[in-house]
Amino acid sequence: MQMKITYFKIRKAVAILFAIAIAVCCAHHGSFQSVAATAMKNTAVQKTAQMPQVYPCGFPVGIYMETEGVMVVTTAQIPTNLETLSSPCEGSLQQGDYITSINGNPVNSKEELVSSVEACAGQPLTLHIVREQESFDISVLPIQDTSGTYRLGVWVKDDVQGIGTLTYISEDGHFGALGHPINDSDTGKRVSVRKGGLYESQIQMIIRGKNGTPGSFCGIICYDTSTFLGNIYENTACGIYGNVSALMKEKLEGATLMQTAHKEEVVCGKALLRCAVNGEPQDYEVEIIKTQPGSTGGFQICVTDKVLLEKTGGIIQGMSGSPLIQNGKMIGAVTHVFVNDPTKGYAIYAEDMLNH
Repeated sequence: MQMKITYFKIRKAVAILFAIAIAVCCAHHGSFQSVAATAMKNTAVQKTAQMPQVYPCGFPVGIYMETEGVMVVTTAQIPTNLETLSSPCEGSLQQGDYITSINGNPVNSKEELVSSVEACAGQPLTLHIVREQESFDISVLPIQDTSGTYRLGVWVKDDVQGIGTLTYISEDGHFGALGHPINDSDTGKRVSVRKGGLYESQIQMIIRGKNGTPGSFCGIICYDTSTFLGNIYENTACGIYGNVSALMKEKLEGATLMQTAHKEEVVCGKALLRCAVNGEPQDYEVEIIKTQPGSTGGFQICVTDKVLLEKTGGIIQGMSGSPLIQNGKMIGAVTHVFVNDPTKGYAIYAEDMLNH
């Protein structure tokens, strides 16, 4: 069964991207891994606090985030005029480190890093490094390459982008999306975000999933002020968060608020998955097959809707963040697919997303 939801139409954009569940960003701890869930007794606990109402979404959005400093992907060797190879940063920098300043001057882009290094005039540079939960300074002496240009011998990146699914928007204009963190595809580590934005996106093609090979969305994004939907401020274990734009608020006019559920209200049985595989969000039938309200994990689902199975093969890359609804309440969002069985997946509780 599929139920059509009245939502705004998403404008056509111009830049083509493959959505690998925010594809370029979630290689290790993101959406699409095999997950072993531990069975637990479902003990109902009465909660008195009222859960908030939100606008459940389920449509794709383009995501662009700039890193806090520049992220180190790997170190490299530099050919020199002495016909030797030199790697100034080897042993000092690690994959996933962030270079946030050079000689006390902030570094927020690859261009700023290159400019500072090239201007060093053969003098050592003091790099401020953020690594996991610690920060420290290191001194590095850039090396001249065969063209006479000073280099650090390090590959870096300063942004990530892709397509994901917007989960909900609160009454006061805050949003939550994905249900899992955005992790860098090269390092597998969570991206430290300086700033970012949501943009309109539209799915153009769907690659069906099959056992052993997750399917994926292929969509288009337009990075333009006229398609800007909101600011991204946080990249957390429970998803990405921020505030929606005036444009998004306009598009919400006429949308209906929905109550969210406590973990203990989620029960095994029928539910609905809201996603936009045909251009606009629709509800598709799923079965909740395991719940774990007392844990920090989520719950398991199985896609049963024949239309969705025919279209996608089940849960596919790019579907992360699709809201799940049961008994008239938003109960959570899709986060993972079981690689060896794409009809099944994992979900995060709405309560955890809201209490991130």
